[in-house]
Amino acid sequence: MGPLAILRRVMGPLLARRQHRRARASLPVDWRLFGSVVGHRCSTNDLSSCGAMLETVTEAPVGAPLVIGLTTRQGALEVHGRVAWSSRSRMGIRFTRPLPSFVL
Repeated sequence: MGPLAILRRVMGPLLARRQHRRARASLPVDWRLFGSVVGHRCSTNDLSSCGAMLETVTEAPVGAPLVIGLTTRQGALEVHGRVAWSSRSRMGIRFTRPLPSFVL
């Protein structure tokens, strides 16, 4: 068993406990690096009050600040966040402030 498999086995139960409930949600997203005018289109894979997983062709580096435009049933919403992780055309985003309750 390799070191990564051992780490997953030991840390798995701790990582599985999320602080905020996530819901599967495929919402259209426009995102850009903070301070940039170059935008990228993608969609969410899941969403919580404090973060989202984005399915995207273009990835941003971990720690990068983003401006994220979400399109919801209630209309457009702009939120700020940081890239928590990035892997294989997916990015985990941690929002700077929790989403309003009407979005979830």
